[in-house]
Amino acid sequence: MGGRAYPWRIGRLNTGHLFIDFANSAWYDGRGNLDDRLGDPSWRQEFLREWGLEEYGPVDEAALQELTGLRSAIRSVVERLRAGRAAAGGDLEGLNRVLAAHPVRFEVSAGRAGPELDAVPVTGRGPDVIALQIALSAAWYLTAGELSRLKMCDNPGCRWIFHDETKNRGRRWCGPCGNVDKVRRFRERQRLRQQPGADPDDTGKGGSASQTA
Repeated sequence: MGGRAYPWRIGRLNTGHLFIDFANSAWYDGRGNLDDRLGDPSWRQEFLREWGLEEYGPVDEAALQELTGLRSAIRSVVERLRAGRAAAGGDLEGLNRVLAAHPVRFEVSAGRAGPELDAVPVTGRGPDVIALQIALSAAWYLTAGELSRLKMCDNPGCRWIFHDETKNRGRRWCGPCGNVDKVRRFRERQRLRQQPGADPDDTGKGGSASQTA
């Protein structure tokens, strides 16, 4: 991969969801600086290999443009859900355009844990199948009734998307940002303890604990 290490998973936030890994190709460094990995051929190659889609590559310029629009729609949906708002009609239309342009048929296969329902592309170029599989992944997730588990890191300079597997669905941070918040709160407690007249038993109380990996 050209010597560049792309983290597929952060901490224990292994989503196992194609559309989330794809959406995180818009990677922010925690300070708001964007590294658009979708434009990197080495990232795309590793992404396709990771998800068993390598046979449908490489991604040409037309497909890259479609994928960029699809990613924008997916990230916009997550942003709105994070703010407690419903997905915008335009973003859903973006998903529907991809689904309509690349029809599939369904078939049952013998999976490891039992029969599985697979979506098999009917027609289309290889790169079209990539967009279709990503859109299907997003569509299945968004209609599965677990939207409260679809999260975006609370750090506005990060915006990493993840699937919250905690029982109370209370995770707020990706792993690295959660660790940074832990350190910040620890240092704040240490600073308060060093203040004249501070009660060591009271420091740290009243602060909201972060959910981290």
